[in-house]
Amino acid sequence: MWKPCVLLVEDNADLRQLYTFFLAGRGFEVRLAEDGEEALAEIQKQRPDVLLTDIAMPQMDGVELIQRLRSDEEFASLPVVAMTAYGEGRLTEAWAAGADETIAKPMEANDLLTALFKVMPKQQGN
Repeated sequence: MWKPCVLLVEDNADLRQLYTFFLAGRGFEVRLAEDGEEALAEIQKQRPDVLLTDIAMPQMDGVELIQRLRSDEEFASLPVVAMTAYGEGRLTEAWAAGADETIAKPMEANDLLTALFKVMPKQQGN
């Protein structure tokens, strides 16, 4: 049975663990990266079905990550959900960079699922 693969990009270890537990419990395969640079390397290894990225991170933030993906023909269509606790301004930056959906932290669990299902490709092979 197909399990949708989410690449979770989050620099906060506690939130990575929380989101991983939540998403895995709802049938997602979850891969992890701590910042945008690590995320790009993971995406090159295996393309996820959707990218769930924090915006404010060290090294390469989520906005730059989205911009880099959108400028790469191979990954320009990868569905992206961007999240931040730093307000509407940062969410607007993510939209401008090419995010498919944005969500403010802290978030309700159902809001996270809604955002992911909204941008994900439909179930494959079933």
